[in-house]
Amino acid sequence: MPRDIYGSAGSDNLLAAEKFADRFEHLCGLLPGHPEIGLDRDDLHTGVRSVPFQRYVVFYRRRRNVVEVLRVLGAPWDVNPGGFA
Repeated sequence: MPRDIYGSAGSDNLLAAEKFADRFEHLCGLLPGHPEIGLDRDDLHTGVRSVPFQRYVVFYRRRRNVVEVLRVLGAPWDVNPGGFA
């Protein structure tokens, strides 16, 4: 079962969660200007790309002039191609 990135109510966990969110937001901010930085994942669905982020993999696609984040999965998870149609 996935865990909430905020974990418990402790201030150390909150600080870590805020750093995580800031870094994730930074990555997402880079994608529209550089959508090619990700790995082509046409094996999952046409136009899907992925980029690693810490212990996760971010799956996204470009639609017109917008980048759409489709999934964020833990890196060791098996990926089901049906989830990207």
